[in-house]
Amino acid sequence: MKRLKGIAVLLAVVLVATCLGACKKDPVSADGDVWEETDTYLARGGFTDYRIVTSTAPTSYEQFAVSELQEFFHMATGATLREITDEGLAYDESQKWISVGDTSLAASAGVDTPYDVLGRDGARVVTKGNILILTGATDRGTVNAVYDFLHETFGYECYAPDEIKIDVKDVVRLRNFNITDLSLIHI
Repeated sequence: MKRLKGIAVLLAVVLVATCLGACKKDPVSADGDVWEETDTYLARGGFTDYRIVTSTAPTSYEQFAVSELQEFFHMATGATLREITDEGLAYDESQKWISVGDTSLAASAGVDTPYDVLGRDGARVVTKGNILILTGATDRGTVNAVYDFLHETFGYECYAPDEIKIDVKDVVRLRNFNITDLSLIHI
């Protein structure tokens, strides 16, 4: 009987831990900031001037992050995000770029992604001028950064592989993000 009670207590602890991990708060700054919109358009009327920037040799996770961003951005706005590499690009905050992963732009912008803080799955979503930086301490964190951006911008939620929610918007403005998401859920 004691053994049965022990197993029941263990299962209850696992259930509570799972619920707490799944119910993490939306990523916001320590001050509870609302991410203010800028005057810059990410997309308007089914078009965008933004380009996705990757390293010259993106990992498979970074490639997946780019494909998810392209697919869901198009689904929400009708606009197509084209991809370029960071080879030969000079950091310029006036450019309309979305840096995904470990790029020279993220490094030049000074976006820190310390593994000892972020861990394997933590993410950063940061706006520097017109540049949006989606990255993590690892490439898995980069995937989470893309999902954080999609959630904050389009209300993206994934309930199952074939069941998502995303808000469709004709006009989308860039927001002044400074998100550090210490993800509790591992992908």
